[in-house]
Amino acid sequence: MWSWVTRVLVGALCLLAGVITVEIVLRATGWGLSDKSLHALHELRLDRPWLYGLRPGIEVKVPATGDVVYRINEDGFRDRRYPKTPPDGAFRIMVLGNSVGFGYGVEEPETFATRLEEVLNGRSSAGGVEVLNFSVNGYNAYNQAAQLDDVGLAYHPNLVLVQFSVGVLHNPTLHFDHQTQMHLGMIPAEAFPNPDQRRAPPEHPWMVRLCSRLRICAFVDERILEPRRREIDPLPGLASVGPRELPAGPEREWLRARYNHIRRSAASVGAGFAVVVFPYKEQVYGSASGRLQEQLAELGREEGWLMIDLLPALRRAAATDPELYVDTWHVTASGNQLAAEVIAEQLAAAGLVRDGARPAVQ
Repeated sequence: MWSWVTRVLVGALCLLAGVITVEIVLRATGWGLSDKSLHALHELRLDRPWLYGLRPGIEVKVPATGDVVYRINEDGFRDRRYPKTPPDGAFRIMVLGNSVGFGYGVEEPETFATRLEEVLNGRSSAGGVEVLNFSVNGYNAYNQAAQLDDVGLAYHPNLVLVQFSVGVLHNPTLHFDHQTQMHLGMIPAEAFPNPDQRRAPPEHPWMVRLCSRLRICAFVDERILEPRRREIDPLPGLASVGPRELPAGPEREWLRARYNHIRRSAASVGAGFAVVVFPYKEQVYGSASGRLQEQLAELGREEGWLMIDLLPALRRAAATDPELYVDTWHVTASGNQLAAEVIAEQLAAAGLVRDGARPAVQ
């Protein structure tokens, strides 16, 4: 007969073997990745200044957006792959954005970046415009600037187009899930529009940190624990979601500094710079004012940025189209199409896109 010590050891080994087997199956099949949120699309990149990005080669459906498929290419972007060196005659526009630019709720061909490429090529006698969509869910101007410096400039853009939505001004940790926050640690102060929002992360025991790196723990957290947390607080962090305007304080100066950084980086490779401002739904269909756009326009005049305001066009379209928004923040396919048309018109009027061929960047 085995002693009780032997029984405990055998039981522990069997349990360990079972956990290892389940972990291997989850990693091999991808089943442990959540199919109920966009978190499955992301991977931590603590070795890069942009902190996290899209997981290369993954494909995910999110029940909240029906049959929409989110496919990420091998370079880590929701777009087709592009060579680093542009083709002869190409004019490259690089879109830096968050989930609005990423196209939450619409298929990839329906994003404003893809539509913009079609519109510009349709209007150009020579064609050859490429619009590279580098948008990542949850990114703000800090991530965008770091992404451009670290990755984007290698693609030789001729124009850097930054997509703004009011989420850019929110506490960036609101976009992270529980496990992501655990591993990110102390996020750089420059990532916070308001430095008062920055807090040191809580200390976690080594067993918790180890478990958080296992797919089986992520599965349990997302499928069992997260739904229970949502029952308690259906919209976590809503009370601290951030400003709906651009305060004349740290947020304004933070945005000024981040966008000027992006503009200087673009200029270092001879590229232009512009900002496209997406309104939120309440501004288009509800009673929210356009004060945010007025504040951004003022900032743009001070710094010499082209600010493309989509609010007037979307308000006009809302009179006949009741479905311009997927939710509070994200526009539908028709909203993206309208955005692309307005952006194309204003870029052309400002002389930031040209009709005809352009020599390849060397």
